[in-house]
Amino acid sequence: MLSLPSFLSLQAEALHLAGRAPEALEAINEGEMLAERFEQRYSLSGLHRLRGVFLAAMGAEETQIEASFSEAIRIAKEQKSVWLEKRAEATCSEYRRQRELQKLPAVKRRGRFVPPGQVCKKGSRRMRPK
Repeated sequence: MLSLPSFLSLQAEALHLAGRAPEALEAINEGEMLAERFEQRYSLSGLHRLRGVFLAAMGAEETQIEASFSEAIRIAKEQKSVWLEKRAEATCSEYRRQRELQKLPAVKRRGRFVPPGQVCKKGSRRMRPK
């Protein structure tokens, strides 16, 4: 029972990668409940971070997503865990970067439209992610 919240976070990540984000959120909720119930708060920051990732993947409201990331950062700071704090901050920053990229219009290069976040390698006809 000691590592059940951690196991549930791994299960949630697997469900998310399988395209089953609603089920992943259920696993996160269960993990948070168990972490609180059995006072295993070390996993709460990671669970909140993952909730933000899954909500973003589902296209949830920005306030919900930001609140999840903020809570993950707050908990990590409270626990004085620099690693968890930096991980949550990095995930939040990546979410914000992706959100801004989606707002940018596609650019026309070499006669074709290139979506935001894509670049053409010099001398190459193939596009690759930035």
